[in-house]
Amino acid sequence: MPADVLAWIEAAAPGHVTGAGFRGLGAWRVTGPLDVSVLRRALAELVRRHEILRTALVPGPGGFRHLPGPGAGMPLTVLDAPAPPGRELGPEVAAAVPSDGPCAVLGRHGPRDATLVLAASHTRADHWSMEVLARDLVTCYDALLHGREPVLDVRAFAAYAARTNAERTDPRRLGAAVARWRRLLHDLPPLVPPVADPGELTAEERFVLPVGREALSGAARAARTTPFACLLAAYALALSRTAGAGEVVVPLFTSGRERPDWATVGPFMNVAAVRVRPVPDAAELLAQVHRELVTALAHEQPLALLLPEVPEIGRLFHAGGVPAAGLELVQFPPSAPHPGPLGLDRLPIGPRHGATVLPPSALLCWLEADGPGYAATVRYRPGLLDRAWIVRLAEAFAAGVATVTHERTRHATAARHQP
Repeated sequence: MPADVLAWIEAAAPGHVTGAGFRGLGAWRVTGPLDVSVLRRALAELVRRHEILRTALVPGPGGFRHLPGPGAGMPLTVLDAPAPPGRELGPEVAAAVPSDGPCAVLGRHGPRDATLVLAASHTRADHWSMEVLARDLVTCYDALLHGREPVLDVRAFAAYAARTNAERTDPRRLGAAVARWRRLLHDLPPLVPPVADPGELTAEERFVLPVGREALSGAARAARTTPFACLLAAYALALSRTAGAGEVVVPLFTSGRERPDWATVGPFMNVAAVRVRPVPDAAELLAQVHRELVTALAHEQPLALLLPEVPEIGRLFHAGGVPAAGLELVQFPPSAPHPGPLGLDRLPIGPRHGATVLPPSALLCWLEADGPGYAATVRYRPGLLDRAWIVRLAEAFAAGVATVTHERTRHATAARHQP
């Protein structure tokens, strides 16, 4: 996330980037014996190895700049806390997370049961980075526990930034992306009528999507698309039905990561968008969304380059702009269970324990894998949308997911049984 984008966010929402809540959290249930002294050393090793964790965002007359420093380790707060019900982050542990970072909190529920939280400012790390840090933490803990020097495959964020800056010199790619964004936002249909005071993006509604990830993957294969495209189609359908709109524009929050960046800790963030005209036929809707999504990702360019050329993009992320609804599926690097002594089971936390990186003009739907399915959180502006509207959206989203998955699965099953 370039410093110029951070400066633009701060200008659009004063106090957002510099506020205490502009952070990302990762939470894991820890099972088995735990040596806290070794855990402290392993956390310090993370900061020593990952330079971005030692980088401060310094304001200046021209905006912000990243300033590397020696760092002060990663402080660990340890407390005794009751075990939360189910797969949740308990309120006592969440409340103990300091406003600054990077930092860690360990809530001990019993001799062999605890919750571990890692937190860092969004100027240093995205949510994907939290899983990378957890994997490296397990490696460091295992090595230090057995008296070995940790061996980590650390990819410096500075290398990614240098490569990205070099790729920005292609004017043809930028020109194509600018042309697409202008077409996308021409005569942009508002989700709901704008109001004078839409409020802050702080109200939330949480729910569970009634679909398993295996069923969703099966429906995606049947439609020759991806699970995210299925979720996006259902979300666009829900927005259209709830708002009574014939067409919707959905901003999509992406990491901008490529495969070489999967093991890199850093503030990855970018924005794409699709424009969808929902139709009742599930196959036709999925085909339309698939085409839109492929086109959006093919024309993806750094937001810092697009903003000067297409200032209308800012209307999607400004409280007084044309109301639009974003969608984000929190993704993590693929990994296998680590055989070491520190057993971590990731918990869904939603965005309620940290600030949204880019505050959308109306609402943001955040999806997170939770066991075999998906947990969803909708964060919205209460002066623009009331809770009844959001509840209708959640119900329509659930119905849309059922429509997309059941129809595609039914058609695929029928096709297999045709003589």
